[in-house]
Amino acid sequence: MHLKIMPRFLSTNINIALQPPYYPTSVPLPLDMNIESGLYTALAPYQTRLLCLHGANYDLESVLVCTLYVADILHPSFEGLGVRSCNSNQSHLRSFEALSYVWGSQEGLKQITCNNMSLSVTKNLFEALMALREGDDEDRYLWVDAICIDQNNPAEKAVQVRNMLTIYEKAVRVIAWLGPLGNRDLTDVLSEGDFTPSPSMHLRRMPSWEKHVEALPHWPGSNNRGRGRMPLDLEEICATMHLVYSLTYFKRIWIQQEVFAARELRLQSGWQSDFEWKGLLSQPDLLYTLPQIREDQTPLISEIVDLHADQLSCFDHFRRKQEERPYLIDTLLYTGRLESTDTRDYVYGILGLTSYPSQSMSMKEWEEARRSSLFIPVDYSSSWDAVTSAVTWVTLMTEGLALIAKFKMLDAKEENSTLPSWAIDWRITARYTLYIYK
Repeated sequence: MHLKIMPRFLSTNINIALQPPYYPTSVPLPLDMNIESGLYTALAPYQTRLLCLHGANYDLESVLVCTLYVADILHPSFEGLGVRSCNSNQSHLRSFEALSYVWGSQEGLKQITCNNMSLSVTKNLFEALMALREGDDEDRYLWVDAICIDQNNPAEKAVQVRNMLTIYEKAVRVIAWLGPLGNRDLTDVLSEGDFTPSPSMHLRRMPSWEKHVEALPHWPGSNNRGRGRMPLDLEEICATMHLVYSLTYFKRIWIQQEVFAARELRLQSGWQSDFEWKGLLSQPDLLYTLPQIREDQTPLISEIVDLHADQLSCFDHFRRKQEERPYLIDTLLYTGRLESTDTRDYVYGILGLTSYPSQSMSMKEWEEARRSSLFIPVDYSSSWDAVTSAVTWVTLMTEGLALIAKFKMLDAKEENSTLPSWAIDWRITARYTLYIYK
């Protein structure tokens, strides 16, 4: 069954345009970010941090070493971020790449060296940094949320998550790290060229479909690319696409904002595979165009097409450039069945996608401030019940009772819920709504 985008239910007549976090470049940067003072110090609202991943110096087994800098989020007329030197008043513009990835399990943490200190990162992030590190002595500048944001500081997180869309927009490219993909790497399956087609298919040098396979991941420098390569059989192609579509990466809620903001999106799996999202991967129904497909093979293709629609509808929707920001309620419902470690990110993880205003503020402060202005508070010290109640209240003020009543019919609160009777658990409601509209 296909997941469909929800229509806009009601438009608001209140002007709630979001002001992007563009900050003046003349505001002085604090000079407290140095190696001796510790890894994390206080940031101004217009600042973030940027990771300098140092090269391996031709020793690929060497320890990962990096430096973390404070950086100014500049006006969009400036490329990159304004990085302040650790040991002087000098600052400079620095272009960078932003990493999009799944944090992964907190078990089996790995150690890297950052600002001469040991820092724990997840195994998946460690593998990504190892793959992205230059083999020589060249540095690579990256924005990585787990390192560039102090994850133990809820107040800082509340400010930084509101800056993330702008940060990803300013990156020269977004790198989507898919991981090594277990024991069978994408590149081994799709570009080695030593697979024998099924005898019944007799596919040999078919430009009409091979050009689509060519868009799939490959080892750089492979001699088996393009015309003359031995085509892969349908079973191998479908097995690989099934492997990709089943990845946790595409199911995470933060990923949608990151691909939405990307100027250029590059996907990486393993050490050398760097590819674009196009061809068969982005359009699995092209499989139906392969020559001499047997009738008994169409169910296999249909399975892949359905899996793509089921697992990647959000990813494909948000990676396409759109003239307008998505509507808040549409986005809440559309992303409702995605996954998030922190339940509050079912709201905070999509706010940057929408045109709805938000502010970094405690719930207590918001209860007073809401009397004069409408916005969603970002407060990581609050509970999920408080967050979804705030969204319900703001939606009630902008959309009216009719819309709220409509969704209350679909609302099914979890057992032992402490939500007020008028509040909607948008995460659960979204899943019921999507089921109805499939």
